[in-house]
Amino acid sequence: MTRTRALIGLTGSLVLVVAMVAAVLAPAVPAEATFAGKNGMIAYVTNFQYGQPTEIWTAEVDGSSAVELIDVSNPAGYHCAGWFSGTGSGPRWSPDGARIAFANEGDLWVMASDGSGLTQLTSIGASRIGTPVWSPDGSEIAVVIDLVLYVVDASGEGWIAIPSDHGGWFSDFSPPSWSKNGDQIAAVIEERGAGPHDVYVVAVDGASQTNVSNDGQSHHPAWSPRGNEIAFATFAGGSSIQAMRPDGSRRRTIADLPTGDFWPQYSPNGSSLLFSSYDGQNFLVLVHITKPHNKKIVDLPTESSICDAVWSPDGSEVLFVDGVGDLWTVDRRVRYEPQPVGLNGQLPSWQPTRGGG
Repeated sequence: MTRTRALIGLTGSLVLVVAMVAAVLAPAVPAEATFAGKNGMIAYVTNFQYGQPTEIWTAEVDGSSAVELIDVSNPAGYHCAGWFSGTGSGPRWSPDGARIAFANEGDLWVMASDGSGLTQLTSIGASRIGTPVWSPDGSEIAVVIDLVLYVVDASGEGWIAIPSDHGGWFSDFSPPSWSKNGDQIAAVIEERGAGPHDVYVVAVDGASQTNVSNDGQSHHPAWSPRGNEIAFATFAGGSSIQAMRPDGSRRRTIADLPTGDFWPQYSPNGSSLLFSSYDGQNFLVLVHITKPHNKKIVDLPTESSICDAVWSPDGSEVLFVDGVGDLWTVDRRVRYEPQPVGLNGQLPSWQPTRGGG
């Protein structure tokens, strides 16, 4: 059944808006930037339950060649209902597609794409750990561990711990995002006790932390692949997706829906933006910002929730999970109905392979 939904208040040069309707009572899961390349394998977790062991698998996006790589204890992080488990996140591919970062038992680990070369990068034993995010050159990983921002050497040579110097803590609800050249990180600092929260630009060595949103209600930053803007969600003046220069100037509204808007992520070439929205039901919004076009709404055949959305490395598709853990794809132009992958899992990540652009 196809439902209709009024999407109003869009501003700027919008080409296409796609809203895929969901049916849960919380915002969809955050997703991180996919690196550009040709489309490779997908990695995901199975048997996902709060605080329970699970496995990391890889497979082709058509569901074939599924292989279990490793058992993981307490890997959870965020799932479809938006709850935080306090113990980790799903697998995340490196920019060259050769390695996978993941959290396990309160620490950060990496392994090769076939599960070999398992390496523990930290020895913290944290009570909570957020989503690991690779630097553009693959040499470092940013992750919030016990509400402190860590910049971890991806080869296992150590890490830098960067606590907030603004009387609060780094949010593990909003994953960090790297600048194009890898010398800065956009992250959210919130005051203690769930107080005001803002987007900060943090030097990778911890030397500076600059508030660039300055409204006390901003979250989920995403640095554009081109490096010229940071997209983010804000509740200031009503929920919206906005963008600004890295110094906080030239702030503009990208989408201003009459709903709660969350988790923007740029397509690999930076021409489009995917984000989640919530009005008592979750749906995804895909905004192209290069040509004018129509907006469309697409329902899943099951009318289920939609979670864990990520771009394909070539930017042609979006991979997501429904409310019962089945994986789906939809083409970015929504020329066809969403297609089932034939796999059950959560927290997917899509491998970039060399030779793409």
